[in-house]
Amino acid sequence: MNAIEVNKVRKVYNQRDVALDGVSFTIKEGESVVILGHNGSGKSTLFRTLTGFEEPTEGSVTLLGREVDPGKRRHLRETRKKVGMVFQAFGLVDNVSVFQNVLFGALGQVKFAPATYSLFASEALRTRAMECLDRVGLAHLSERRADRLSGGQKQRIAIARMLMQDPEIILADEPIASLDPKAGREVMDLLADIAAERNITLLMILHQIPIAKKYADRFIALKNGEVFADNNVSVIDEDFETALFGSEGPKDPPADEKPGSMEQEAKSL
Repeated sequence: MNAIEVNKVRKVYNQRDVALDGVSFTIKEGESVVILGHNGSGKSTLFRTLTGFEEPTEGSVTLLGREVDPGKRRHLRETRKKVGMVFQAFGLVDNVSVFQNVLFGALGQVKFAPATYSLFASEALRTRAMECLDRVGLAHLSERRADRLSGGQKQRIAIARMLMQDPEIILADEPIASLDPKAGREVMDLLADIAAERNITLLMILHQIPIAKKYADRFIALKNGEVFADNNVSVIDEDFETALFGSEGPKDPPADEKPGSMEQEAKSL
């Protein structure tokens, strides 16, 4: 079964700026796939379309058999229940505890938001939150305020929060771009291990080629809003990198393409 289906997606801004031009691909359940591309290639627009923050001008996106329809907010919430998102900007609430941040991951599963507050959460939710914290190796920090954590710890807490959803798909947008190399490897190891042990489909946007080759089975490369290549990561070599990125190679995304704004939108839904 396909976990993700993108069918002839086209996204046009201001009736003339084409960000995506007929993008199509499918990703099977349990696959680990990375999206590659130069700045302006359409990666961020594709991610926003997959997560329902952008509505395609043409075409469709289906996650777990449900079409992503930004125009129907209740339908979109239902679609997202089994889709975990990991952002570069972490998106934690700094002035509350680690435990409370993880409990917030259950917001889509309760009728009333206060049911995820630590004072009112059920024993079942509290137990699950501690299990998720234990899985990322940070149960001992459950009572610490989020703003007292390192960057790597914050991303691991964000992953624990995401695990509260019991996701079937993980969408990760530059999950290690804000981290030092050691913390980045730890986060990637964690994501890869969780996806493998639970057979979760993992789709990531990355710009580090060595990381992509180590942690993904397959890549989809975008160029000028179109699918430039879709293949096993083993075919990536210097010639391919030059063809995709140019002689200067991949660069960090500029500030206006980073996913912090998406995280803010996610909180409002």
